[in-house]
Amino acid sequence: MPLFQKQQILYIRIRRDSFEIKALDQAISHVARSLRGFSSDRLLIGQFSEARSTLLQALKDLQPSTPLLALRPEVLMHPLEIISGGLSEVEERVLQDLAHAAGARSVVIWVGRELRDEEVRERLRQGS
Repeated sequence: MPLFQKQQILYIRIRRDSFEIKALDQAISHVARSLRGFSSDRLLIGQFSEARSTLLQALKDLQPSTPLLALRPEVLMHPLEIISGGLSEVEERVLQDLAHAAGARSVVIWVGRELRDEEVRERLRQGS
């Protein structure tokens, strides 16, 4: 059975210039670091094109035989750095747009402690 045949749930933790993607249903993870960098001093995603490219490559590396647009995953985006005081509406929109550019069917943004798998699923069910 192909890895992403059923609906996929991805938990994407974001740090400066890197994504850690966990495919919950397959219990596999992949860390992707941008060589050129997508973070700035003030923004976790300061260079959208570079962040998008890094995320798309990470998804290809996670499952090279599946076309990205066929994934249509549910995604929880979790910024872990440069979030003092929470996220602005613009920062939330950037994270949503980034996930959708990578083929996400639905996106939830979470700011807080790292979540266990069942908590990720619950947040996605709730839509928040």
